[in-house]
Amino acid sequence: MKSRFYFLLRYFSFWLLYFIGARSLFLVYHNRLSLETSLADVWGTFGYGLRLDASFAAYLTLLPSLLATASVWLPTKPFRKLTTGYNVFVLFLCTTLVVIDLEIFAAWGIRLDATPLMYLTTPSEIFASAYSSPLLLLLVLFIGSFSFWFWVQELLLKLKIANLDDYSIKQKVTYTFFLILLTASLIIPIRGGLQSLPINQSSAYFSKSIFANKAAINVCWNFFHAVTERSYDKQNPYVVETDTQKNAKKFRALYTQTTQQEQILTTTRPNVIIIIWESLTSKLLGKATPNLMKTMAESYYWDNIYATGSRSDKGIVGVLSGYPAQPQKSIIIYPNKSRKMPLLGKDMRKIDYKTAFYYGGELEFVNMKSYLFECFDAVYGIDNFAAKDRNSKWGAHDHVVLNRLLDDTPNDSPPFFKTIFTLSSHEPFEVPEVFKNFTEFEGFTEKESLFANSHRYSDWAVAQFLEKAKQKTWWDNTVILIVADHGHHFPAYKNPEDYFDFEDFKIPLLITGGALKPEYRGKVSHQIGSQTDLAKTLLAQMALPTQDYTFSRNLLAPNPNPFAIYAYSDGIGYISDKERFIFDNNAKQVIKSFEGNQRSIPSDSLLKVARSHLQWTFQDFLDK
Repeated sequence: MKSRFYFLLRYFSFWLLYFIGARSLFLVYHNRLSLETSLADVWGTFGYGLRLDASFAAYLTLLPSLLATASVWLPTKPFRKLTTGYNVFVLFLCTTLVVIDLEIFAAWGIRLDATPLMYLTTPSEIFASAYSSPLLLLLVLFIGSFSFWFWVQELLLKLKIANLDDYSIKQKVTYTFFLILLTASLIIPIRGGLQSLPINQSSAYFSKSIFANKAAINVCWNFFHAVTERSYDKQNPYVVETDTQKNAKKFRALYTQTTQQEQILTTTRPNVIIIIWESLTSKLLGKATPNLMKTMAESYYWDNIYATGSRSDKGIVGVLSGYPAQPQKSIIIYPNKSRKMPLLGKDMRKIDYKTAFYYGGELEFVNMKSYLFECFDAVYGIDNFAAKDRNSKWGAHDHVVLNRLLDDTPNDSPPFFKTIFTLSSHEPFEVPEVFKNFTEFEGFTEKESLFANSHRYSDWAVAQFLEKAKQKTWWDNTVILIVADHGHHFPAYKNPEDYFDFEDFKIPLLITGGALKPEYRGKVSHQIGSQTDLAKTLLAQMALPTQDYTFSRNLLAPNPNPFAIYAYSDGIGYISDKERFIFDNNAKQVIKSFEGNQRSIPSDSLLKVARSHLQWTFQDFLDK
């Protein structure tokens, strides 16, 4: 009988040991960040991560415990086979998650959760992104880790389970009772203790270092929690103001503006082209975008704009619907919700504009097609380009798609509203052959240089497009808006505290074209704003209704409360003209805050405003 208890104890202990090893691998893989983290915080990741480790170890022990209980009454041979098969399967699955998480964190700054599952419908997009990852290294790590832990498992979990055929019914009932009691007691580590609320990620948060907090999270627990936890579809996890009327009043105050504005266009009925530039972070301006810098001298440029989120699916909605990003969710995934958003394309169709969207990649990416078909008359993706023009891992390179837009826009085509979403500056940062011979950018790593070089190519492609567009008869009556879909963590973080930093979300926004009044060419605005503000700003210049764009503001109208909010995996960044801070919802604390250039503690009132804004926007997402 003792053999079963000892086996289950060893089984639980094995998984605790495994997760300690997994965390060690994570810290070694991200050694630069680990070395820049204090030794106390590095050690703290193991202590504070232990509850999540024990929780998932207990989950994994449930089935062997039930099988051990059944084996009191049944032959032990099937128990051995079933348990062995289960052990190998679970070890394979956990090791897969642990290794994938290494690069997920490197690329996105988050521990593996359900986010990558959003992209399973477009596997070609996944493979294109994975192309820049060190696949051979990851494969070696997987094989090595799996082999080592399989050996440890064989060493610790030898199934010497006694056959109880000679035991009396009374003895078997007694043993069954204690095994059931043992199985039931696993609920304690599963819940993280005897407290009233079950354990969550915040139990691993213990430091001001974001990296240390993220390292303390058990990636297997995190992934399965995200997959199985469906409450975000029904409940708002960001409620801080229970008085909804009071919250609505705060929200409306943030977006209150007068109807006065600068009229920077020569006409209220210009042709409109929006260029959504993949990953164009402000950190690269002047380093990899010489042509864009020249274009800015002929444009109205905002230098204090922030992306609403960190992924393309959120950026596209931010630009074309003026809709803010949600932590851990993306509204474009849900057609029944996304179709209820305001859409620039729909508004343009109401005034008889021809509308079209151009992208060189897969339109099925994160359900993008369903959203775009609501917005545009014509939508062009990878299937609309000849095989010879699908010359990148993602599809057609930027200059090919930009030229297609020009070819589709003859001199007799106005009025039109067209949007192009570039892709060449996405991982794996692949560019046409002529741009592959480049010198590394000073102070950049090899991968950062590849990233910067891809923008150098996109910069050239956009410049060529603008020069050709200037030769069209419709140029003088056309406005072109250039904005990023999101920023980027490249050039990379310099210390572990820089994850989800303000600069990673800072992006350019500019208006150029023949319809821009001469006196506004070369003007720079320092007003703080969001990419979600582009929609209302454009519509107001065209004297069109803007009331449906609840989360957008006119950047050319007086703004008594200039601010920007962005969402990351489970938190927000808030930037105003006085303060800026990052609030992590898992930790329920501010993890970085500045007043001017000085570290500070944000005022309770401003923190409440920012969190109430998140509450309001997420509730709007749930209600759609």
